[in-house]
Amino acid sequence: MNTQTSADEHLHAGQDALRRAVSAHDAAGLRFEDVPYDPALLLLAREHFEAASSLFDTEGRATDEARARLGAAEVWLKMAPSAETSTAAEASSRAALALLDTVTDWAMSIDAYLLLAEAMAPPLEHLADGAEKEGRIDQALGVLRAAEYLASQEPDAFARARVSALLSRVLGERFRGDRDSNLLDAIRAGQRALPALRERQRESPLSYPALLAHLGNCFMKLDGPRERWLAEGLAAYRDGLAAADPRLAPRLHHHLGAHVTMAESLIAAHDESLPEKEMMGRFGARVQAALDTGDIDAAEEAALETLRWAWSLRQAPNIWVGEAHKLLGSLLLHHGDVGGAQNHFYCATVVLSAAAETGGPREAALLGGAEQLLASAMDRLGQSALTAQLTAQARRALAAARSSLEEGMQLLARDPAAAHAHFDRALSLYPRDPLALFYRGAAAMGQSAFGAALRDFDAVLHLQPLNVAALYNRALLRAQRGDDEGAVADLDNLITRSPGMTVAYWQRAACLERLGRAQGAAADLERVLGEVSDAQERAAIEARLGRLRGGGGR
Repeated sequence: MNTQTSADEHLHAGQDALRRAVSAHDAAGLRFEDVPYDPALLLLAREHFEAASSLFDTEGRATDEARARLGAAEVWLKMAPSAETSTAAEASSRAALALLDTVTDWAMSIDAYLLLAEAMAPPLEHLADGAEKEGRIDQALGVLRAAEYLASQEPDAFARARVSALLSRVLGERFRGDRDSNLLDAIRAGQRALPALRERQRESPLSYPALLAHLGNCFMKLDGPRERWLAEGLAAYRDGLAAADPRLAPRLHHHLGAHVTMAESLIAAHDESLPEKEMMGRFGARVQAALDTGDIDAAEEAALETLRWAWSLRQAPNIWVGEAHKLLGSLLLHHGDVGGAQNHFYCATVVLSAAAETGGPREAALLGGAEQLLASAMDRLGQSALTAQLTAQARRALAAARSSLEEGMQLLARDPAAAHAHFDRALSLYPRDPLALFYRGAAAMGQSAFGAALRDFDAVLHLQPLNVAALYNRALLRAQRGDDEGAVADLDNLITRSPGMTVAYWQRAACLERLGRAQGAAADLERVLGEVSDAQERAAIEARLGRLRGGGGR
């Protein structure tokens, strides 16, 4: 590059290269398009901006140096998102702000604040919900509050809208405090931006529909009157779809169309459950809130509740099971229980390895985090030499464990002892699998090893408190061991969950009768009687009812 080129020429050349490198397919950091930004032109623009910055610095032209540094920050943000590009964009933006007079250079100062906040925002969606993410959100909000103040002093509605749109995006990621309040704040900020962005669609065609897509997502994540929020989310998606030009923004148009279909199907099915990612974030926020107050026990209970929720989903194990194991392992590591932490990190690696096989970069990143935690625990246990071997086992463990489980299930009815060995192997590969624990408990019952069976059903219900089959089997075992109160508690839960399970009423009646609760036992037998058609069985039940009522039977 010619060293004699003036600072102004470098600045204009950088602006020209940046203009040629990008298109209108960029909306305030919300990149819905796979835009082929020209990396050579971006590199050229950066070199020009950096040269201009250096020359302006020598000449003492602070405002022009700030303009060049902002150009460099914009170039960094147009590059493939990474920790390096975000850090460089943040540094360039901060350097520009240090040079600007916010009174005389208010418009450029707003640009600098927005670029700084935008540099801080991309990592948010990739950070795990917790202290690090919330700290970064607080920093970004501080930057945006400064931009908001500056914009409020000027008549430029579009400048205020740009600030509000980015503020909405950052608030939508916040879990500290009341999550629904944060989402409503994000929605209000976004709605303030909509009119000005709609008016400027010709200049910035993606900003308006992209913001509507974000607002639709915020509505879909709100708890409370879900029917209302689903309808609001659908309306936002529809408005965004109508505004998105499929020629200029094919991916955004497809994204909004898919979300319209999703919202319509949820409303038609009366499915008012929160999205899984949202639920995971809320559980993580509960864990972090407990940690912030120093209540480790509450944090561990919240993490355990996360694991229970993950196992309650229709398809389990899933990535949330793996993430919950990571949460629990991290808390145990904080407590000094390195062995327990290692077990959870191993389980996380097992589950996330299976997810990564069929998933994408996100699942691969989650798996990488689990493997790092496992390696750290192994190192603290003085077993780092075994880490590679254990990690290799974990990567194929779920498939091998399920194969052993299926073999055991085929043997269970005719050879409980042989089946038990297969279930043992499955659990050696994946130690906290409730399905393998359940069947090993059933095999132990088949061998009259009632204590071992009870321990396995306890373990199942620790993970799946409403597992109907485990509740029933544990109730039978408790009654067999003389714990009728415990059996009644399990049967109460079971009947609440499955009120049509007649055999549960029969078993509870027997327990209540032994406990001397004749009225409750009679009520359960009457419920059973209504389901029995065989005359001999009905006569036996009526006789028992007569004794319970003191009438001597019939």
